[in-house]
Amino acid sequence: MNYFRKMVMYSSLAVPLGLPFFNSGFRELGSIGWVILIGIMIIRPLSDVFSDIKFLRKLVPMRKEFGILSATLILAHGYGYFLSNKLSVLSEITNSSYWAYNGIFLWGAFGFIIAFFLLLSSNMTAVRILKKWWKPLQRFSYLFFLLGGIHIALVNSRYLTEIVYEMVIVLSLWLLAHFGIKINIFKKKDLTQ
Repeated sequence: MNYFRKMVMYSSLAVPLGLPFFNSGFRELGSIGWVILIGIMIIRPLSDVFSDIKFLRKLVPMRKEFGILSATLILAHGYGYFLSNKLSVLSEITNSSYWAYNGIFLWGAFGFIIAFFLLLSSNMTAVRILKKWWKPLQRFSYLFFLLGGIHIALVNSRYLTEIVYEMVIVLSLWLLAHFGIKINIFKKKDLTQ
C-alpha cells in the first residue's frame, strides 16, 4: 500500500506541472477530481458500516493522499477554465455577474477556496501549527463536496439526478456510521456447534 500511496502523491505533483500543456482538458480534471472526492467521502463510513470487509479498512488511511489528488485536480480544473478560455482571473472575479447565486462560478469559486485551504493543511506541519483546529478545518471537505455538487448541477442540469443520488448515498452512509449501525456481509461461522 505504501507504494500505491506514493504513486497517488506523485500523480498529485504531476497535475499542476502538466496543466499548461493540457489546459483544454479542464473539464476532465474536474470530473476525475469529483469522482475521487466521492470516494473520499464514502470510504470512512463505508468501512465503519461494513466493518467485516477488511479491504475497506485498508483504504481509510489513504484518504489524505487521495484528498490531495482530488484537491489538486479540482484546483487545476478551475485554473484550466481561465487558461483555456484566455480569461483574466482578476477581471472575471471582479465582475458582479460572477457572484450571482444562480451562476456556476460562485459555487465553483467557494469550492476552489475551500480546496485551496484543505490542500494547504494536508501535511504534518499544518497539524502541528493548527493543533486542535486541524480536524475542524478538514471537516470543511463536506462543504467542499456540497458546493462541488451544486456547481456540477448548475453547469449541466442533466447531472442533477446523478448528483442528488451521490449526495444521498454519502449522507446515508455517514448517518449509518454516525449511529454505529453495522452490516455484516460475511456471516461468521458458529464455532460452538
